[in-house]
Amino acid sequence: MYKEDKVVKSIIFSQIKIDHIKDHKFKDNCLSAQLRQIVTRRTVYPARINYSRREFNNLSTRVCWVDVPLDTDYKELESRLSKLPNAKIYQIVTTDIEDILTTGQRYFIDSGELLLEDIEEKKLLKDRLGNAKFDYKNKQIYRACFFSSEGEQDIYNLNK
Repeated sequence: MYKEDKVVKSIIFSQIKIDHIKDHKFKDNCLSAQLRQIVTRRTVYPARINYSRREFNNLSTRVCWVDVPLDTDYKELESRLSKLPNAKIYQIVTTDIEDILTTGQRYFIDSGELLLEDIEEKKLLKDRLGNAKFDYKNKQIYRACFFSSEGEQDIYNLNK
């Protein structure tokens, strides 16, 4: 006989941490900050006869880079982030690389300073063994993470 409790699923976002702040790779008028957040997908199964309540946690790390003013230091950025209670690093998962290109990346591709193939390789979703992942139509899957001060939800554009 099962209890009336149901399976409960939740997603928990840790506080965003600053890995480092350094010179921007392409821009002279700002710095680049690397941000990191741990995302926990928790599933709790109710107790049943012969089984106690079970909880499973799947952890993943999300990393993104944001432009910050030249005079920004670690403590200042940490203070700014602490004032954004809904901030999170969200992901876009898609079979179309165009969905995850930033304005800056498009600019450098159009100017010939960056190749689309380089971005495709970096953004390709891979399994733990380093093999590319494909959707059911055998299309490659890409993933990119972005910072949102307002808690943007993850976007899944698969099966286009």
